[in-house]
Amino acid sequence: MSIRPDVERTGDIWCRVSGLFHRAVNPAFQADALDGSRVAGRYSGPSQRTLYLSSSPEGVEAYRTFSNRAAASRMSCPVRSLPW
Repeated sequence: MSIRPDVERTGDIWCRVSGLFHRAVNPAFQADALDGSRVAGRYSGPSQRTLYLSSSPEGVEAYRTFSNRAAASRMSCPVRSLPW
């Protein structure tokens, strides 16, 4: 069972989110896991680095299962977010 992230509303639109998150990472790029995606994605253009995170290991596993990328070559990398 995963611990849910803390969400603090900081305005009408924005929220501050902190906690433990997970990311699917190709082991060849493990050292650069926090640099964000290397290619354009669903929510970003080619020049926009985006850090896709999940709040649970199960979310990463779902990505690996249903992604059209080489899922077998990806590992889960936990990421701790610190409160601001």
